[in-house]
Amino acid sequence: TTQTDSHSRSVIETALKRAFAPEFLNRIDDVIVFNSLSKENIFKIIDIELRSLFGRITDLGYTIDLTVAAKEFIAEKGYDTNFGARPLKRAIQKYLED
Repeated sequence: TTQTDSHSRSVIETALKRAFAPEFLNRIDDVIVFNSLSKENIFKIIDIELRSLFGRITDLGYTIDLTVAAKEFIAEKGYDTNFGARPLKRAIQKYLED
């Protein structure tokens, strides 16, 4: 973990101690802090999601290549800071499949 991660974890643990009784916190085994996805992470997720689509397209006798700009468009439309990468699949369906 980086120094920033350690600081974030400390701030979160302090907030939890203020908000919840020790009896409740003792029942929690660990606190997991999720960081925002980087652009590189989002592109990797897009590539994973596209594999099945590309497989179906290949079975039909076609090929498709996405430019970096197209991936950036899908990332912009499909990534949400609140929901993470979950909406990426819907963006791929909406902008590529439909």
